[in-house]
Amino acid sequence: MNTQSVASLILLAEQAASEQPDLISVLAEKVKAAVASDADPYLLMGTLIEGITHTLASIPPERRHDTARAAVGLLFDRLRAEGLL
Repeated sequence: MNTQSVASLILLAEQAASEQPDLISVLAEKVKAAVASDADPYLLMGTLIEGITHTLASIPPERRHDTARAAVGLLFDRLRAEGLL
């Protein structure tokens, strides 16, 4: 494969990637929209906690404990920073 072919493949890959939605940004926008709506805040929190649980299940078993502890610590830090604790 010559240099021009590689450059063309790189360009095609970059174009394809730029057309894909940034799912993390989309999720953050949807969460903010749900909070701003009249959605039940208790149900919303439960749904987010379920999302955290499902996400944790996708982390390698040897890292789950430390990751779960870090997530809980981050939650407490954010709650304190917002004056909610």
